[in-house]
Amino acid sequence: MSHDAQLSPRQKLRTDAEVRLLGESPPDASSDLPSADHLLRELRVHQIELGLQNEALRQAQLALEQSRDRYLDLYELAPVGYLTVDCSGVVIDANITAATLLGVDRGRLKNQRFDRFVAAAEVDRWQHKFSGVMIRGGLQSFELALGIADRQVQVSCLRVEGRDPGESGYTLRMTHADTSEKKRLDDELACHRQHLEALVFARTAELAAARDAADAANRAKSSFIANMSHEIRTPMNAILGMTHILRRSGVSAEQAAKLDKIDAAGRHLITLINDILDLAKIDAGKIVLEQRDFRLADLLASIDVLVGNSIRAKGLALHVDLAGLPPVLHGDSMRLCQALVNYLANAQKFTERGGIVFKGRVVEENEDSYALRFAVSDTGIGLSAEQQQQLFQVFAPGDSSTTRTYGGTGLGLALTRRIALLMGGEVGVDSAPGQGSSFWMSVRLGKAKGGIRSA
Repeated sequence: MSHDAQLSPRQKLRTDAEVRLLGESPPDASSDLPSADHLLRELRVHQIELGLQNEALRQAQLALEQSRDRYLDLYELAPVGYLTVDCSGVVIDANITAATLLGVDRGRLKNQRFDRFVAAAEVDRWQHKFSGVMIRGGLQSFELALGIADRQVQVSCLRVEGRDPGESGYTLRMTHADTSEKKRLDDELACHRQHLEALVFARTAELAAARDAADAANRAKSSFIANMSHEIRTPMNAILGMTHILRRSGVSAEQAAKLDKIDAAGRHLITLINDILDLAKIDAGKIVLEQRDFRLADLLASIDVLVGNSIRAKGLALHVDLAGLPPVLHGDSMRLCQALVNYLANAQKFTERGGIVFKGRVVEENEDSYALRFAVSDTGIGLSAEQQQQLFQVFAPGDSSTTRTYGGTGLGLALTRRIALLMGGEVGVDSAPGQGSSFWMSVRLGKAKGGIRSA
């Protein structure tokens, strides 16, 4: 540690004065000086020492004044109001912000009772809060309405000892933060919330009424379709039965050809009725898929019975490629057969020459099920991009010209899409005009549960 660091402030001041007097290090204390010269030197050192003390005091005073100015700026211009209130509720001191919040000049604010600036309805409440703080002490915060219109402040109060040393009693230090804008925004938000709740309630009621009306209309539609299907199917079965009887009773070739047309038309109408009824049941959620084991060979046999002969009778080649498919699957074989038959019948209808390829592949396998993809590709007329966008919708064939030429309502494809969705899959088509079409569908079927054997 240096020698200067060991000196007291008084000793250091003395040393600095001696250095300034001589312009050099202090003389050795053992040196002999004449008595008069020594006294003069001591007086001069003391004079310089007093000058240094005065300069230090002046710097300290300057720093104190600067600190006080900063404090006053912070106090006067603070975003909250500061007040000091004596034990009788009279304002002793306040900053500019407090006077502004109370709506008076600061000169008029001092020596006024604070309750004069409180809203009339809040005076008793203020007196209760004020008395509580003055008696019990501690810090309390609460909202208070002022006499100025719509002015709300958040008040924080703290009891302290007398303002000046030796002053008896307590004073109250208060801060005021203007919450009028916040209250206005809160009230506006509450109003908007109530309005929104009313709108939501009204809209919910409208939607509930619309849903009930739609449900009623859907039930009426389903009931109508079921009744009409029954009413149409009954005479159609009679027509088909009479056609069969007439054919057996012995008819000419011309009559047989006419009976064949009647039979074909009747069967077409029966198929159409069945498709409409199935679509209505699916839309109403009344179709539940069967879950049972079935053989893939039995599925192919059913498909061949329904469409195989008509495809071959038209002179079209039919190639089936189901390599890799499990011989036994678990699910609704009847609905899967219905969807695939719709694809094959559609391909047969729009293909005049060439052939049809029916493919099936496993695209994913997990512990319990398979994701399968089936595709039916033909060499028919194909479809434009616009026509493809309309497919798989109810009563939406490719266009009116193809409907007139080839027949069809679009119900088969719409029904296939519904079945694929029920089986956890989807549908699609890849096609171009004059280049044929490939209709595909994906389904998820379970693995065999051991109910039947594969062979």
